[in-house]
Amino acid sequence: MATYSSYLTSFMLDIWSLARQQYLEECQKRTVRQQDAINSYINFTGIFFLDLN
Repeated sequence: MATYSSYLTSFMLDIWSLARQQYLEECQKRTVRQQDAINSYINFTGIFFLDLN
């Protein structure tokens, strides 16, 4: 019984670490996408401000 629970625990930890890794990768991608969107917005509004001057 003790070996079964230790196998189960290590299996759960493996799944948790994989899920955590996946989550962190998604967060990184989202940050890059947000930064791209912010840069696009800045460039877009910059065109209007340059046209006004």
